[in-house]
Amino acid sequence: MVLVVDDENDIGDFIQEILWLNDIPAQACSDSEKALELISTGRYSCLITDIAMPKLNGIELSKLAKELFPNIKIICVSSYSEMMKEDLASVKIDHYFPKPFSTNELVECVKARPRKEAVISL
Repeated sequence: MVLVVDDENDIGDFIQEILWLNDIPAQACSDSEKALELISTGRYSCLITDIAMPKLNGIELSKLAKELFPNIKIICVSSYSEMMKEDLASVKIDHYFPKPFSTNELVECVKARPRKEAVISL
């Protein structure tokens, strides 16, 4: 199952719907602290997270998720690519998509097997 975290409900719900339409079970969450609680249940194999969020930002959430589950696939989406470049490099995310992004590419990335090396294309 995929956990989609974005403080903008419309975006999280949109990504969740796109994933479900492609037969990928997903759950949207707009609160990053609640998302960390959900991740800790172990139900999720993939985390799609926005970066700029209140409370825990996506980078902090990704680091904590990797500490709990080192094999969780992490995909970050954000419109703040240059500002976060160094921080993104420190987190072993699987992929980064700048907003706006292609939903087809996002779906393919979720479906793809995890890579041994993180891929960040800014």
